[in-house]
Amino acid sequence: MSMHTGRLVITPREPDCCPERPLVVRVLTETGFIEGLLPGRAQDFMVGPAFLDLISFVGCAVAVSTDAAAGLPFTHVRLPSDPGRPQWCHGRNTRAPRCPRCRTPRTEWRAQVAAAMELGDHAIDCPACGASARPWSWDWRHQGGFGRRLIVVEEVFPGEAMPTPGVLDALTMATGRAWHFFYVQD
Repeated sequence: MSMHTGRLVITPREPDCCPERPLVVRVLTETGFIEGLLPGRAQDFMVGPAFLDLISFVGCAVAVSTDAAAGLPFTHVRLPSDPGRPQWCHGRNTRAPRCPRCRTPRTEWRAQVAAAMELGDHAIDCPACGASARPWSWDWRHQGGFGRRLIVVEEVFPGEAMPTPGVLDALTMATGRAWHFFYVQD
């Protein structure tokens, strides 16, 4: 059994913001980030002709396979449906978030964040300084995050790829909202 390489997630900075999917598809298609849907998949797109210009890969041996026919994990873009409220995206790479006020890492964070998300947009408290803030206000250091409108680049190792200003600026201009990114590894 192979482990999931990871995913790069691009989403509006405001986790409740959910631009219409057709608008996001149009922007990503026009920039060359994506092209057609993968056969038989309603949410998965092939990478577009400008994908490698819009994602900066770092590292000494970066391998990007985009061949869906090979039967192996391959890089592609998923645009999941709107879940109706912000989703907590985290994985084995996610570490304790830092308090937005005092920067102290939050211990025992998984259970508290899960409970806050189950109840809606409730805050979590910092045991060091007493600050109370919604989970997405904490600093996750690009190792997890929250959102409704997600652009998920599958089979990207955490930290190995970053969206360029070109794709982030295009999304910001089209939606009127700032976008950011993080990584999740199952």
